[in-house]
Amino acid sequence: MRACSLDLALALVPYEVDEEGETRLREKLFRSPQDRLQAMLKERGR
Repeated sequence: MRACSLDLALALVPYEVDEEGETRLREKLFRSPQDRLQAMLKERGR
């Protein structure tokens, strides 16, 4: 497959679960988009 002038390999690989990342994602999904944006800006020091 070709995308953005690159050839992309079409190989299936097993999904590696990142429990810490999954937990952070679940917590953030319960926030409103505005709350997520405010938290992101606060984390980046703005």
